Amino acid sequence: MSTLPTYSPRPYEYVYLISDDLEEVVPSTVDATLDQSDTGVRSRITIFNGSYLGVRRKGPRQERHDYWINLAFLDPRPTRRGDRFWSISAAILAIVTACALSVSYSQTMIALGLGVTVTIVSLSAATLLSVALAVRRYWGKLFFLTRHGRVPVLCLSVNRPDRKCVREFILAIQAAIARASADRADVSRAHHLRDEMKEHRRLQHGGVLDERQFKIARRLILGAHD
Repeated sequence: MSTLPTYSPRPYEYVYLISDDLEEVVPSTVDATLDQSDTGVRSRITIFNGSYLGVRRKGPRQERHDYWINLAFLDPRPTRRGDRFWSISAAILAIVTACALSVSYSQTMIALGLGVTVTIVSLSAATLLSVALAVRRYWGKLFFLTRHGRVPVLCLSVNRPDRKCVREFILAIQAAIARASADRADVSRAHHLRDEMKEHRRLQHGGVLDERQFKIARRLILGAHD
């Protein structure tokens, strides 16, 4: 009688199964702090304990939201992401304006006179304004993503309070990421991915990531094992 082969979980299953053991950290030292205010939301971002990042946000009608991130799991290279609302608005207005300008060259539109000209100029101005706002938002925000999960966990305005302060703080974040990574140099890749999975699970429980973002991060982290 043949016996069934013994089942051995693959590394990525091991990572997922033990990812509920969540880490807790108590701040003891502060290395750098940046205060920002954008559209009524006040933020304080703090590098503490040498290798952690704390974020405190408070809106005009919102409860304070605090969370922290282990910098060993953060990509040191910030990225820019377009604002979906303004990008879609600019595209729609551009299409509407292009259609209006095209029709304006027909005999029917020429016969309508000044009203059509004013409409076309207004649409063109609205399109340019929307594009300008979309570009400004794109270049005015920097996002830090998790290393393997590739989800944004920190957003910085590049000019609040000023570009020099933000640039210096980004350099401080990158230096702290290097320290945190060096502290874990003897950790195997499998265990590092396991711990990053735990970090994403903790951020989801803390309301930093939604269900969709966590699923994206989980898929990418598990895929990094293959």
